[in-house]
Amino acid sequence: SEAVASSWVIGTVSTTDTDQPAGVAFKYAVAEVTGTDHASFTIDATTGVLSLKAQPDYETKSSYKVVITTTDGTNGDGKTYSEQLNVTVTNVNEAPTVANAIADQIIAENGSLSFKFNDNTFADVDVGDTLAYTAIQSDGSSLPSWLGFNASTGTFSGTPTDNTFGTIDIKVTATDSGSLSVNDTFNLSFGKQPAFFVTKAVTNDTTKVSVYVNQNAPGANDGIGALSFDLDYEVGLTSFSGSNLDFATGFTGLLGAHDTSTGDVTIGGYARPNYTAFTTPVLEFDLVPLSAPSDLTLRISDILVDDVTFDTQTIVMDIV
Repeated sequence: SEAVASSWVIGTVSTTDTDQPAGVAFKYAVAEVTGTDHASFTIDATTGVLSLKAQPDYETKSSYKVVITTTDGTNGDGKTYSEQLNVTVTNVNEAPTVANAIADQIIAENGSLSFKFNDNTFADVDVGDTLAYTAIQSDGSSLPSWLGFNASTGTFSGTPTDNTFGTIDIKVTATDSGSLSVNDTFNLSFGKQPAFFVTKAVTNDTTKVSVYVNQNAPGANDGIGALSFDLDYEVGLTSFSGSNLDFATGFTGLLGAHDTSTGDVTIGGYARPNYTAFTTPVLEFDLVPLSAPSDLTLRISDILVDDVTFDTQTIVMDIV
C-alpha cells in the first residue's frame, strides 16, 4: 500500500531445499538485474525480509519487478536459485493539496466583486477524483449576506451594502470524494468605506443629528480636512437654528447660507487630519418639530470631503 508507514516491508521470502542441513540458514540477496527495480529494494540476508527503500507512490509507480537470489550451503557458498517477484502498489485516497494560494482581493469603493479562484488552486494526485468546494469566514462564521459563493464554479460575487467596509478572511475548503480536505485562506478588503456618515438619536421631541468624517476613506485621504455639505430640512415642520450647531474640538465649523424659506443650510469647515474613525462627530445639531410629531426627513447633499464628492444621505428622524 502507498499509505504512509514507519517501514515499507513487502514480506518475507523463504526457501525450500530438501538437502539443506538442518539449522543452516539460506542467504538472500537482491540481484542487480538490468530492467528490474533492484535499486528500490533491500533484503535481510538472513531472515529474507524484503523491503522498499522509500515510500511507494501509486501515482508515480504502480508496480515493481525485483529478482531475489537464495543460496544454500553452510556458509552461503552453495548453489544459488533466483526468482523474479512482481510487487503491485495498492492505491489509497490521498488528501488534496494547495498548489497555488488564492490571491487577496480588493473591492474598490462603490464597486462589486466577481472573482473566480484559479482551477489550479487545489490539486489531487488521485486520478479521476473530484473536489467539492465550500467557503466561510476563517473564524467559522458565514459569509456576509451581500457576498455569494458559487461552489460549482468557484466564483465569489456581490456588492457591499452601504456603509459597509473592512477586511475579512475567507477560508475555501476543497474536499475530495473520500472526505479528505485541505483549505486556503485569502483576505477580502471591501472599500465601500464612507468618508461621511450621519447618525441620529431621538429624545422626547428632539432629534440630535451627529455628523462623522473619516479621512482614511478611499479618495479622501490627502489630510487637508476640508468638509462641506448642505442640509435640507422640512420647512414648517422642523426647527433648525445655527445656534445649536456643536462643532467638535479641532474642527473649525462655518455656518454658511441659511434660507429659512426653503430649509437649505450650507455648512463648511476644516477637520484635523487625524479624524480617521467614527468615534467623535465633527458636528452635532438638534432638529425640533414645529407641529404634531411625525416622521420627518433630513437630506444631506453636496457632500465634499477633501474635495471628493459623496452620495446624498437621507435620514428619517422618527420623532416621538
